[in-house]
Amino acid sequence: MSLGMVQRRLELVERGFGQSLGAGIVAKTRLGVLLVLLALDGYAGYSISIDVAVKPWAFRVFYSLLGFTNLVVAVIVIVGLARVCAAAEPSRLRAGSYAQAEAIWSRALLRQLCVALVLPCFFASALYFAEAFNSHWGELFPKKQKGMGNRSTSQILDADASSPGGQQSSASSWDKTVQSLSGRSLKVEELVEFFCRLGPRRDASGAEAVMPSYDPWLSTTSDVVRGAIIPLSRAGNSGLAYTNCLPGAAASISTTLPDCMVSHTWSALFLDLVAAVVADALELDEYGKVAQRLAEPRGAQKLLQEVRRKSCQRYWICAGIRLETEWDAGRRDTVTGGVFGLCSCSEPKYFDGPMCEMNKFDDMMGLLQHRQPNLRHLVAVDRRFELFSRAWCVAELVQSYLSNLPQTVLLPSNRALDVQAECLETYNFLATLTVLECKASREEDRLQILAKIPDVQEFDVQLQAVIFGSRGLLRNALVGFDRVDAAARAARRAASAAAASE
Repeated sequence: MSLGMVQRRLELVERGFGQSLGAGIVAKTRLGVLLVLLALDGYAGYSISIDVAVKPWAFRVFYSLLGFTNLVVAVIVIVGLARVCAAAEPSRLRAGSYAQAEAIWSRALLRQLCVALVLPCFFASALYFAEAFNSHWGELFPKKQKGMGNRSTSQILDADASSPGGQQSSASSWDKTVQSLSGRSLKVEELVEFFCRLGPRRDASGAEAVMPSYDPWLSTTSDVVRGAIIPLSRAGNSGLAYTNCLPGAAASISTTLPDCMVSHTWSALFLDLVAAVVADALELDEYGKVAQRLAEPRGAQKLLQEVRRKSCQRYWICAGIRLETEWDAGRRDTVTGGVFGLCSCSEPKYFDGPMCEMNKFDDMMGLLQHRQPNLRHLVAVDRRFELFSRAWCVAELVQSYLSNLPQTVLLPSNRALDVQAECLETYNFLATLTVLECKASREEDRLQILAKIPDVQEFDVQLQAVIFGSRGLLRNALVGFDRVDAAARAARRAASAAAASE
């Protein structure tokens, strides 16, 4: 292995780790040695041209210098990579976290790299020193020799090499609630038609606009649920799920089973939720551009025509599914700051027990998977990745993962989470995520979810696999040029995660 390759590998680690590790010193050392060797080459060439034997000391200096250079480079590599490994010390990270696993992997690979770079340097150094003290230089280069038999200086320094569950038909209230939930889905076009009605304008169909305060770039899903969905789902003095108010809702459950279940967070923009569903229906791999089109004047109407031609899929979205909502949190409109009015219908609100709709997602997913073999799971990741901090969403992700449901993740943009391009806060948050720190609008809900988890540490391991594993949601979202670059970046992320947790 040439010193040029060693330098380039060290530069690759520097770029990934974000700190100088000595590649610049290696470059300067190579340049200085190259100048000295060129001078020796010039001396040897001149001596031969005037028929004067080359003095043995010239060759001893030549090979001694090469041997010493390889030793210096080996020491630089050892010191530099040791710094990276020390920064990624696994014991500084939470046991079982993805950050710790990544730190262990990066240290192992960087140690292999260190051995691969240093051993050839030591071996070459030994050979060069052996040549330097060869006692037969006078015989090897007699008078009138027209050329040197050794490799040229540029070849020595720059030569490179190629591198490298079934549903039970019980009549209990619990099972009836689960069955009712499983049939509440809506078509993509119905979702877009609803979106067209939001805001102070009327849509092209002339339907009355709802929620005049709606702003696509400010209003959250929670705002829309309270300001539009709940009022629209009022039926006399009682209330229904919004999907039950749509045309065709009276059809049998078998005709309204969803093709795809959507996980999202109510604190994100409702615009992004709609955009993610539309992007999935149109078979796009990101939703940012769809969101921009939806926010444009008449953009939603144009997309509505596209989805009518393209898709007839049905989606299960909790914003239009669940009747209950927690009015204690997020009661103010994000745009106006006004407090949403309380629902005055006589429909009873259940926060626990067999009639509650918020504690049955795992049973409902099992039922849907049994009744709908082609069921998919769409994860609409918000712009701040808050979805991964919500207890209900995290539980849905893990349940779906363990049930082997096909999972699709949609981000606003497929731009990878490159540690060179942005801060590491997102990675630190995701790589050290634990269900114990997840939040819910009601503390009772969070405790209920935790009570269902027999082993929190094992659950956290599964959660990390859901996000970063070989079939995880963000498996392709972390940039790495090759294994060396990926290991250096992993070490940098691990160091940042350790610092953030201290």
